[in-house]
Amino acid sequence: KEELGDVLFQVVIHAKLCEEEGQFSMQDVVDGISEKMIRRHPFVFGNSSSEELDQAFETWEKRKRIEKNRQYLLSGVPRSLPSLLLACIIQKKVSSNGLEEVFFSESFPEDVRRKICDILDAEDQRTGEFSAGAFLFALDRVLCERGIDPELALHSYTVNFMDRLRLFESDLQKSGKTLADMTPEDAQKSWKKFNGNS
Repeated sequence: KEELGDVLFQVVIHAKLCEEEGQFSMQDVVDGISEKMIRRHPFVFGNSSSEELDQAFETWEKRKRIEKNRQYLLSGVPRSLPSLLLACIIQKKVSSNGLEEVFFSESFPEDVRRKICDILDAEDQRTGEFSAGAFLFALDRVLCERGIDPELALHSYTVNFMDRLRLFESDLQKSGKTLADMTPEDAQKSWKKFNGNS
């Protein structure tokens, strides 16, 4: 209760300062967040079907991108985040646009992926998370033994992926296309061609 009061105090005092400077009022803050929640979550505040609920995250990401007028799929993702969090956010954004098979199909050997999935599928959520942590811990140890800093390695790869994806999207835009205009199959062909693969 006390912590929530601290947060509320910050909101009220900042809104009051801005109101005194003629920028906006506390009512504007309340109206703004109400409108945003309704606009971005029609599956909560509207009459969405079960099919629309299945696609809720995908459509939420697309609405947010349009609303923020973001030119690129990963615009607005801060590169300064911890590497594992940054990688998770990027993969969620790519997957929410139905493009995971386009950009991540070659990034991990299928036999290793299948083995990890089999282990995790055989366990409940809590045990699965513990096993996943054990796998990451062991991977960290193997990398460190070879003189590789896992945090720096993941960050370097992730930022490189962000840069390549942005260049790819820029290249598409020069030819009058966007990822939203393409089927996953066409996007995958273009991505492979862009990266010099046949």
